[in-house]
Amino acid sequence: MRLGCPVVVSDLPVLRERCGEAALYCDPLDAASLVARVRDVLGDPVLARRLSQRGQARSQIFSWENQARIIVRALVSAS
Repeated sequence: MRLGCPVVVSDLPVLRERCGEAALYCDPLDAASLVARVRDVLGDPVLARRLSQRGQARSQIFSWENQARIIVRALVSAS
């Protein structure tokens, strides 16, 4: 996501939490579902661009710098 590539991932809770609206989701047990989502992205440049933009924005939430700030705040508030 950080590099601006549209993302297709398995529909699992941890990935929904991480990716939010910045990805397309497929059934992790169905290869045809993965193929369909990849085709959706390849066939729709507007969708691909939207996923790319959302992914880049979403990846900032999980940057090392942002995660460090969250940890420092938690440690300071715990002391």
